Amino acid sequence: MPKKQYALLITIAVLTLALLPTSCTCNCSTGDDERPGGGYNPEDIGKHAPQIAYVSWQNNDTVVCVMNIDGSNKTLLTGELQMSRYNRPTWSPDGNKLAYGTYEGIWVINTNGTGQTNITDELEYAEQFSWSPVEQKIVFVSHLPDEYREIYTVNADGTGLTRLTNGSTSADNPIWSPNGEKITYRKDQSIYVMDADGSNQTRLNYYPYSGSIWSPDSSQIACYLTGAIYIINADGSGTTNLTGHFPPATEPGSIWENRDPVWSPDGTKIAFESSVTEGDQQPNEDIYVINADGTNPVRITNNPAFDGYPTWSPDGNKILFVSNRDGYDGIYLMDADGSNQTSLAKGYNPVWSADSSKIIFEANDRGYQSIYVINTDGTDLTKLANGAASPAWSPQSD
Repeated sequence: MPKKQYALLITIAVLTLALLPTSCTCNCSTGDDERPGGGYNPEDIGKHAPQIAYVSWQNNDTVVCVMNIDGSNKTLLTGELQMSRYNRPTWSPDGNKLAYGTYEGIWVINTNGTGQTNITDELEYAEQFSWSPVEQKIVFVSHLPDEYREIYTVNADGTGLTRLTNGSTSADNPIWSPNGEKITYRKDQSIYVMDADGSNQTRLNYYPYSGSIWSPDSSQIACYLTGAIYIINADGSGTTNLTGHFPPATEPGSIWENRDPVWSPDGTKIAFESSVTEGDQQPNEDIYVINADGTNPVRITNNPAFDGYPTWSPDGNKILFVSNRDGYDGIYLMDADGSNQTSLAKGYNPVWSADSSKIIFEANDRGYQSIYVINTDGTDLTKLANGAASPAWSPQSD
């Protein structure tokens, strides 16, 4: 199924969201932020009971909630917000805070409901935010009136607002390297990289930009440009076209598009979605895996239906994907070599748990947007929340 149709399905589904279940209890007290700015202690991870953050709707307004991974102890963290329906709450690296975006800016709140703070209050517009993997800092995109979009960072308590880019064209789509030392971003339809403090801004490529993702060791960047998957070293050297005109086609004038690269957890392989349009036929979209050095490309799905959005399990043994091969849009699972392909559930937006044993996802249930969890062996399908969307595992459980 083409991506545009799939995106439309998700949009229609989200618009059916209903009210938050009455079992959700309010915990919206205010107080001082217990962990302002600075770094965090990696030993803190895992000290809290694992939870799932999500968004829900009350009286057409969005609220941010958390619950236990079995759906119990639903807790309302925020009051009613004018918040984008597609803005997933994101956990801080230590699991003590959540960030979320509203039409008023980016907010951070402690997971006990205290310390709710608009950390971009000095700016009238902020989006595309994400936590540094190694400290209490957030990168985001904003712009002042009559100016271009630029990239900023700010501490989790709202201090230390810093503008990183300042150019004659807009910059956006900032992505942290896994070690937190660098940030890639888009400018002039190309990929740039800079140090986390904004220094050493370097253009990595001169091709029309479509997207990029860091290797697990922060040494390389996979991107899809002009229909092919490329690998670029983080210092800008060694640009390699992994896929070229691949897979092969038999019709003259065939159109290739390889996209959505995702690194295996050990950094040795890349899964990606490939589409070939031959003659007047509809595009055939399947999933491939290739070694990170460009050798041994393997087609691991082969179906006339849409197969796409591959996601590696944290242990690297399996790959989730989305398909409509059974007449509905569903979540499927296979071994990393493409064997043992299994339908798990009707739904979309699947997210792995850290131990690779469970998956949370979204689905429609009689007109209600709902969050479910299922074991990867297909057992214990459980509805966690009704009238809810955008689930995110806490760091100790994702």
